[in-house]
Amino acid sequence: MEPNLPRELIELIVEHLASDRREDCIQALLACSLADSGLRVTCQRHIFTEAQMRTIPFQKRNPPSDNASCYRKTALFVKALVGNPPLASYVRRLDYEVIIIPDTNDEDLAETLSAMKMMTQVVDLRLGNGHGWDGNIGEGQHPSRWKEAMRDFIRGSGLKYLSLRGITFPPNYLPTSLRTLDLEGSSLGFEGDRLKGGPRHRQIELETLWCNDIESLLYFDIYLEEGGQAIRLSKIKNLSLWAHWHVPERWARLLNQTESIQYLRITVHRRVDDSRAEGVPLEGFVQSPLEHVHQASYSTITHLKLDIHGSLVPDKPIIRPYTGVLNEGLTRLDALERLEVDMVLEGRYDLEPMHFNPGEWRSLPLVLQKYGVLPKLGWLSVRVETKLFDPRLRCHPEEPPLTDEEIAEIELEFLKKEAHAEMLVEVMAERTYPRADFQLLLDLRPELDLSFVTAVTLGNRVWHRIASELR
Repeated sequence: MEPNLPRELIELIVEHLASDRREDCIQALLACSLADSGLRVTCQRHIFTEAQMRTIPFQKRNPPSDNASCYRKTALFVKALVGNPPLASYVRRLDYEVIIIPDTNDEDLAETLSAMKMMTQVVDLRLGNGHGWDGNIGEGQHPSRWKEAMRDFIRGSGLKYLSLRGITFPPNYLPTSLRTLDLEGSSLGFEGDRLKGGPRHRQIELETLWCNDIESLLYFDIYLEEGGQAIRLSKIKNLSLWAHWHVPERWARLLNQTESIQYLRITVHRRVDDSRAEGVPLEGFVQSPLEHVHQASYSTITHLKLDIHGSLVPDKPIIRPYTGVLNEGLTRLDALERLEVDMVLEGRYDLEPMHFNPGEWRSLPLVLQKYGVLPKLGWLSVRVETKLFDPRLRCHPEEPPLTDEEIAEIELEFLKKEAHAEMLVEVMAERTYPRADFQLLLDLRPELDLSFVTAVTLGNRVWHRIASELR
């Protein structure tokens, strides 16, 4: 029996259902679609707004058990679009996980490409899987129908957001509508010593660029170094990049070309091998990345986030915990409203407090105490987490597994390590947030909203200290 409620009211109810989390609303939308055939189109529009696909490998008759369900769902989804083309026009966000580039002779390829061609309204595309596979979609040595179709699909689309994971894609095929480019383990079609083909004289004005690892950053810089002009960087508002000690010219070039950044995220990631005598973890940059920001962006950056990941080497303290980023260069950011630091350090379970020498931790509060510095800053968040590990629990494949007696001995020792971790978080809280310095900062700037958190992780246990008592 169809409901007697006015059609407009029922459609409002459907809209309300669709506003819930997707995993929570799908079943309700399906039920509405079955309850009232007149609402089927409205429900389908919401059901098909987001879609997931996974490439079906040539050996699809015997797929891995954990992937079989995904393959079947992809096949059913493709058949649904081919059998009912209007459904394809509802798809706005597509997550296309590419396990393997489909073989040109695959009997299902034509149907898959036909479904892709129907999805003309996609504005948000995630492509690839980031597992280190050879996902080169450029015009290289191994052409295929699927690669050509994907280039044409992306170039002819109205994409606003494109996420590439483990994909090499020719930049001159990017759509001019693109505003967000999210790269991880990906490159912009650079092969050998030249940029790869595609239509010229197409310019994309990005607003957001995420270079989520060093590989993506390096290849993006190679693209710029070789004179790539398809992507215009001057209007970028949101930028995330990896800043590496050994290749400062790479990320510096990118920062120099962005004139109106509002959100800047800098990721500093370093692992130091215990056997390398040269290694002193987190000693910092010779010149802060902030020194390379385009001068115009000093008056536009409102949110700065610094992510730091590093190893703690036995008997060597942290020399410059903020890696030299938060120094005098910070004082140039006149428009800064939010400053966020998220630091993750890793070390052995027997890590001693000497690693947290309080000296250089004072650099941040000392900068902020200066008169007239960062006049618009209203929020400061600093989180320092230390992850402790026991190397004896990390068995190598060639080593025999631990015996029950060895495991029991380790569990007994673990109780002692827990006490050590609890002591360490107390010491760390005091040294990473020098109480006197930050208390003075609060006295000078009472309007500042502060959040200080220290954490120590050992196995599945986590100890936190929140420095709210400063207030």
